[in-house]
Amino acid sequence: MQKIYGLTFALVAAISTHVNADSLPKVTGLELEGNQLSWDAQEGATGYNIHRDFGYFDTVRGQLSYTVSETGNYHVISFNDAGMFGVTRTPEEGGQPYTFVEFMTEEVTIEDLMTLPKVTGLALEGDQLSWSAQDGATGYNIHRDFQYFDTVRDLLSYTVSVPGDYHVISFNDAGMFGVTREPEEGGLPYTFVVFDGNN
Repeated sequence: MQKIYGLTFALVAAISTHVNADSLPKVTGLELEGNQLSWDAQEGATGYNIHRDFGYFDTVRGQLSYTVSETGNYHVISFNDAGMFGVTRTPEEGGQPYTFVEFMTEEVTIEDLMTLPKVTGLALEGDQLSWSAQDGATGYNIHRDFQYFDTVRDLLSYTVSVPGDYHVISFNDAGMFGVTREPEEGGLPYTFVVFDGNN
């Protein structure tokens, strides 16, 4: 009889341990500022699993923040080295309700990637073409009669000698341009000045 009682107690203890095996505190203080996910330290936790869109994504130990780069819904699950977790199942499966934050990046189109600010301050005085510095530009392409003519870097002026309609297109070393197409093809409207050889 003593052996039966002992076995029963062992089974109850095993079942109790299983029931509580996924019951670390639910992560609190979950926040997202920019691309920095952060949370409060959870008592008894030795690490944290990062979940994205309710699926495992990554693990951190010894820190309370994580840099996210992919869009999605993020939540954090605490764990310890004994195999206990704060949340192990979706709410529909009986787990603790998730607290999550959403990370979104701005949608970038091809047009955005190819567009620097349109050149401003374009002027012609005598044979001196000039313009204002454009944020992000590392150089400027000089166009004459809507065709490429020349390139300058570290300058905001150009001496013209051939009559024509002149405009300037900014660019940078990443291959981005202020204007890449004719207006009829969807480009930004050109601003140009006319040099007739007698300015």
